[in-house]
Amino acid sequence: MYENESYLIKQLQKGDEKAFEKIFKTYYISLVNYAIGLVSDIETAKDLTEDIFYFIWDNRKIIHISQSLRGYLYKITHNKCLDYLKRQQVKQKHIKEVIISKKQEEQENILFASFYQPDYFSEELELKLKTAIDSLPKQAKIIFIMKRLKGMSYKEISKELNISENTIRKQMSRSLQKIMTALKIG
Repeated sequence: MYENESYLIKQLQKGDEKAFEKIFKTYYISLVNYAIGLVSDIETAKDLTEDIFYFIWDNRKIIHISQSLRGYLYKITHNKCLDYLKRQQVKQKHIKEVIISKKQEEQENILFASFYQPDYFSEELELKLKTAIDSLPKQAKIIFIMKRLKGMSYKEISKELNISENTIRKQMSRSLQKIMTALKIG
């Protein structure tokens, strides 16, 4: 660690705003550029870098920097960007699951709305539906009945059968396709 860095860190820990300003002016742009390389978005990189400097100022009294100040700042930036990317990945996965679930539910509702409209309901159609449901594999049939006929949620079915919600969604999707094919819908 350079003597100048050591002095800046000590002054920062004492609450010297000029030392903080010097650190900010020296490293801000290079840290933003480094963050851009990690998160691929200028505004996000700026926000994350500013968060780092807020963190440094808020925790100035307890910060322990044993390496170079530059190395410390880049390490914090690296970790902050990775945390951001992980959160984004979780958000994207959740959004994708919600979209898939909504599409599947719409498909189910369209299919079953046609059965329970007085104009379309007939003994023949009811028999075809029962036959199509009975032809499903055992687990798929159980899941289908729990979801559509008992009105259980994916979460409730998951708990009762001890299988993942994702597996239940896949089973429902396959079951719906088979039933729609058997009934010559869509």
